[in-house]
Amino acid sequence: MRSVEIRAIEEGLGKKAVIEYLPSNPSDMHDTSTDISKAHRLLAWRPELVPGEGLYRTTEWHLANGRWLDAICL
Repeated sequence: MRSVEIRAIEEGLGKKAVIEYLPSNPSDMHDTSTDISKAHRLLAWRPELVPGEGLYRTTEWHLANGRWLDAICL
């Protein structure tokens, strides 16, 4: 089953991801959840998008700005 995040990137790029399932690495994080209560308390900040929508918009931006991104020399 594809996660919401993978589906969002696939939709944004118009391509299906090739997923290779491997055993987990000992250095992999098992819990990546976050607590935004401090940001809300100190900054009155709340997220405006769910992660899938943010990833979809990010892929759209990268597709629209690919030439500009390619021109950056680091």
